[in-house]
Amino acid sequence: MHERSLVKTLIEQVLEEGRVRGLGRIHEVRLQIGEFSGVEPSLVESAFAEMASESWDTAVRLTVEVVPLTATCLTCSEAFHVESFRFVCPRCGGGNVQVTAGEELRLVSVLAERQTACEGVRP
Repeated sequence: MHERSLVKTLIEQVLEEGRVRGLGRIHEVRLQIGEFSGVEPSLVESAFAEMASESWDTAVRLTVEVVPLTATCLTCSEAFHVESFRFVCPRCGGGNVQVTAGEELRLVSVLAERQTACEGVRP
């Protein structure tokens, strides 16, 4: 299950950003996962729920936005949602299409508190 290794890397990235930016308590991590990314959102959520407690002593919420697989026809410029992995333009029937969204796996944001001097960080 490669989702566990992705979540491990995600948590490391959030922790590093937290150190660099002087963040305190993390409340929420927001991800975008494309339909065509090869990543299963439910497995990411499950792995995060299990692995987050190893890095944070408080609950951190994971919010996942699934990005639809969309494409644009290079023949007629029609933008469309790709259904059942059928990469055919619904307007002209052409197969000369370019994927425009749905392949991403992106850390969108981290909601956190600023760390203060009383939390052990020198000003």
